[in-house]
Amino acid sequence: MKIFFKYLYFLKISMFAAMFVSISACQTSATKSDKTLALKGELSTEVKQKYAYALQLMGAGNTDAALKMFNNVSDLNNTLSGPYVNRGLIYIRLNDKDKAEQQFKEALTRNAGNATALNQLGILLREKKDFAGARSQYEAALSVNENHMNAHLNLGILCDIYLQDKPCAMQHFEAYLALKGEDEAVTNWVIDLKEQL
Repeated sequence: MKIFFKYLYFLKISMFAAMFVSISACQTSATKSDKTLALKGELSTEVKQKYAYALQLMGAGNTDAALKMFNNVSDLNNTLSGPYVNRGLIYIRLNDKDKAEQQFKEALTRNAGNATALNQLGILLREKKDFAGARSQYEAALSVNENHMNAHLNLGILCDIYLQDKPCAMQHFEAYLALKGEDEAVTNWVIDLKEQL
């Protein structure tokens, strides 16, 4: 029986690794507070155009040019949190997690309610084995945006694998599936989790 549960644990870790690749994908739009400023007319046309172009460069995988353009946007308007979040995501792609963490923290000084920055900080803290800190960040992201799919998924994974809090894991996996719809890996994970409760 121990071998069976070790096998299930191995499968969960494998599914987690595969899902992590997809949930660390780049943010391809402006953050909510940045959009609010744009709607209020508080952003210049130049900032909007350069931000949109930086997002295009980032989406195309042109990280060097995207970093330069996000820097240019911040030089024009340093109150926006989105350029910092996106630079953080680029640094994750470049495997420079210290710079990524710095960028996410900078984003939060400009907008403490940036759910993407909170979620990404949670991922970095989990990787550092600061599970309580990771949980706090994911929960903060969900307090800002209760429909943040990736925060639900990340909190579900954290609760199941690292905290052994099965009810918490079930709650957040179900919330994730309600928002996402079809996800075979998470659906199978929930089936397995139900058998353990």
